[in-house]
Amino acid sequence: MSFNSKMTLEGGPEMSQQHHLKALRNKHAILDEQIADTEKHLDVDVLLIIAMKKQKLHLKDEIVRLEKMIGNPLPVLPLVSDADMPA
Repeated sequence: MSFNSKMTLEGGPEMSQQHHLKALRNKHAILDEQIADTEKHLDVDVLLIIAMKKQKLHLKDEIVRLEKMIGNPLPVLPLVSDADMPA
């Protein structure tokens, strides 16, 4: 039996990286939706929008960095909104 340095009790670093990547993508999608909702209002706080877009860009950079490190990016799935959820 060979030793696999990537194995841990939690399923290996790749698994936790995959979970982290999914969480980042979810945060990115939620922030994108929040930006779109905020921009719809007539009394838009421009500084808030700028801050949200910077945060979204930071998340995207982290997603790309993690995808390169893992070597197998996850498929992009559409965000499920509350309206699509059963009551």
